[in-house]
Amino acid sequence: MVIVLDPDYFSKSFSKNLNAFFEQEADIDAISNCYNRFSGELRELQGNANGFTGLYELLIFTAIKKRLENLLGEEIQVGKKPLNSKAECPQYAFESKSGSGLVLTQNLRLSKIADLNNPKWSKRPDIVIIKNKKIMAVFEIKIWINQKKSFEETLEKMEELKKISDTDFLFFFVLGDPSCFRESLYEAHKTFFEKNKNKHFIIAPKKFKEKGFISRNVCCSLEEAMQLIKKRIDLVL
Repeated sequence: MVIVLDPDYFSKSFSKNLNAFFEQEADIDAISNCYNRFSGELRELQGNANGFTGLYELLIFTAIKKRLENLLGEEIQVGKKPLNSKAECPQYAFESKSGSGLVLTQNLRLSKIADLNNPKWSKRPDIVIIKNKKIMAVFEIKIWINQKKSFEETLEKMEELKKISDTDFLFFFVLGDPSCFRESLYEAHKTFFEKNKNKHFIIAPKKFKEKGFISRNVCCSLEEAMQLIKKRIDLVL
């Protein structure tokens, strides 16, 4: 018997399961567990899970998108026009279907979609929420942190963006796996988070707090983060 494989089977089934997963409004612990289990499956298939950190970013992005849609009562869809001129590799932001000025980006330059004092700023934050060209919130994602330089570069990027943005946006540092996390890395930058109380937060699985890596006063859940962002968005005309 010849079995004919549907070339769309994998993409369709993945999208279907992804949407079903986030209909439950999965929190950061559920997302982290999902990623870790998938990584385990990959190790069984190919001996390692190298180069697959993009899945964690996809899960976080989808979680943020779904929660935004539920909180604001808006459908967010892929934009109609690419932000770059390379036809072979187009890049799109997500936009509200109603045209309300809400934009969601993943690893994109912000100069064409946000008001910046330096339009040549070329760095690409992981996830950004924008309303009427004003930056509402930025998410930077680190699954593993085992080098001080990586932590420093992320915080420096946020400091740069704060200087060239005309809005005092919220910043969320999203962590993944505590097994590679060194307490000294967080302690080295504790001042950064303390200095920006009620503006900068860490979103991390419970294991981080259980191990004492992160103090409670800088932690928030994904749900709490989205509620804070909604309040910011509601204030923008």
